[in-house]
Amino acid sequence: MTVTFLESGHVDKETYKRVFPILKSQMRELQQKLREARMSLVVMFNGVRMSGWEDSIKHLTESLDPRGFVVHSTHALNEEEERHQWLWRFWVRLPAREKMTLFGYTWYTRALREKMTGAQSPAEWERTLEEICDTEEMLAQDQTLIVKFWLDLSKKELKKRLREAEENPAGFYTVKKEDWREYDQYDRYRETAHEMIAMTSARQAPWHVIPAADDRFRRMKIFEILTATIAAALEKGEIRAEERIPRRHAPVILGNLPMLAGVDLSQTISEKEYDDHKIALQVHLRKLQQTVIEQEKHAMVVVYEGWDAAGKGGSIRRLTATLDPQYYDVIPISKPTPEEKNHHYLWRFWKDIPKRSHMTIFDRSWYGRVLVERIEGFCTEMEWQRAYDEINAFEQQLTRANVLIVKFWLHVTQEEQLRRFQARDLDPHKRYKMNEEDWRNRDKWTAYEQAVNDMIARTSTADAPWTIIEGNCKRHARVRAMQAVIAALEKAVGKKKG
Repeated sequence: MTVTFLESGHVDKETYKRVFPILKSQMRELQQKLREARMSLVVMFNGVRMSGWEDSIKHLTESLDPRGFVVHSTHALNEEEERHQWLWRFWVRLPAREKMTLFGYTWYTRALREKMTGAQSPAEWERTLEEICDTEEMLAQDQTLIVKFWLDLSKKELKKRLREAEENPAGFYTVKKEDWREYDQYDRYRETAHEMIAMTSARQAPWHVIPAADDRFRRMKIFEILTATIAAALEKGEIRAEERIPRRHAPVILGNLPMLAGVDLSQTISEKEYDDHKIALQVHLRKLQQTVIEQEKHAMVVVYEGWDAAGKGGSIRRLTATLDPQYYDVIPISKPTPEEKNHHYLWRFWKDIPKRSHMTIFDRSWYGRVLVERIEGFCTEMEWQRAYDEINAFEQQLTRANVLIVKFWLHVTQEEQLRRFQARDLDPHKRYKMNEEDWRNRDKWTAYEQAVNDMIARTSTADAPWTIIEGNCKRHARVRAMQAVIAALEKAVGKKKG
C-alpha cells in the first residue's frame, strides 16, 4: 500500500482556534459511538524524538471521556517484559471492546531500534515486521480499529528542537546522548522508517505520515484522520482485513500424522513397568527443569487437549510431580469470562505465556476456537476458519522467541470414555467432574472427531507439532506425555538422560 510523505504543513492561528475545538467535540461524540458499536481503538504514535507525540496524546485525551481510554508508553522494558516474548507487553495492554489504548512508543519502535543498532539481521527484521502485520490483522478482524501515525520532522527542525531543549533544562524534555546519536543517524533512520512503513501499511491498518514541524497542523491533522477513520468504520459497521501482506515465513505444516480413526489404542504397560518408568522420567524432568532455569534461554508451553475423561488431569499431575512449583503454572481453561469475551480470543492466553526459565501447562487451550466454539456455534464459520492461520502465526511467534511448544491430543475410544463416565458417576469423590455437558458432547462425537482431524492437519507444524497420545491405558498415556516433554527439553538444552 502506497504511503505519501508530505514535506510540510501549516495552519494559521485563526483557523486553528475556529476548527480545532469542533474536531475535539467530534472526537468525544465518536468515542461514545465506538462504545455503542462495541469496537475498540488502538492509536499508535511513532516518529523521531521530539516530534510531538506527547503533545498529541495530551490534546487527544483532553477531548475524551477518561473512563474509556488508557495511555501506555512502552519504550522502557522492565525485567518482566524483557523475559517474555517481545509482543507480550503489547498484548496484555490491548483494549477491551468499547475502549481505546493510546501507545506512545509502539511495537514499531522496537523494530526500528533493533534494525538501527544491528541487533537484528535483515531476515530477522523482516520476520519482526511480519509478526506485527499478523498481529494487526488478527486485531482488525476482531473489530479493533488501528490508526498508526508517523510524526515526521526534518533534520533541521529536529536539531533546532534539541538545541532549544538543552537551553531550557526546566522544560518537559531532558536531552540525552541517544537523542544526538539518533540525530547523527537521521538519514539512515528516516530511510529505514520509510521502508518499514511501506512494508507494514495495509488497508486494515494504514500508516498516516504527518509533518510535525507546525504543532497546530500536526494536532489538527491527527484529529481529522481519527474522526474520519472512526466515522468510516462506524458507517461500514465492521472492520475486515481485506488486504493482507503475504507471509514470507509461514510455518511448515506436517502431513504425516494419522487421522484419529487410524490411531492404535491397544498399547498398554504393566503397573510394574509404569512405576519404574514414572520414577526415572520424573527425576530426569526435574534435572532438565533445573538446566532450563540455569540457562535462562527457554520457556515451555505444554498444551493438553483431548476427549472428556481422557486423562488430562492425571497426566498433568504426574508430569509436574517433581518439578519446582516456582517455575511452572497449570492453567485450566473453561468458558471465557465477560472480560475475556471483550478481547480477542488469544488475549487471555497471551497473559499466561511463560517468561524465560518457566513452563505453562494449559489444560485446554486456544484450540477451543476450532473445537468447542466451532461445534457449538460460539463463533462464526469465518472466525474459526481463519483461526488456523492465526494460531499458527501465534505459535510461530512464540517458537521464534525460544518458547518450546508441546501439544497433546489424548485419544480414547467411545467405549472407554463411557466406562470412565460411568465409573465417575459411581464414585462420590469423582462425581463432581461430570455434568450434563459431558454427555451432550458425547452425542456429538462424530462432529468433534472431524474438528480434531482438521485441527491436527492444519496446525501441526515443524516447530509446534501435535503428539497424539493413545489414552485407553492411562499408564501408557502418562509415560508418553512425560517422554514427549523430555524429548523437547533435551533437544533445546542439549542434555540427554544418563
